[in-house]
Amino acid sequence: MPRVGAERAARLLDRFGSVEAVIRAGDAELKEVDGIGPRTARCIRWTVEERASPYVVNADRGCVV
Repeated sequence: MPRVGAERAARLLDRFGSVEAVIRAGDAELKEVDGIGPRTARCIRWTVEERASPYVVNADRGCVV
């Protein structure tokens, strides 16, 4: 996921318990995790909601995947 490294991923999994739970979490829930701010939460949500090719630039949200 964009803007999520190993440390943030570990915190997300700690908080939610599974990748599926992270994917289902909303912006507000994601932002409760230390190191996940509004921009990162938006990028996570965009990643799991967007049906796009593997390499997409979403400049409006500052996400590059």
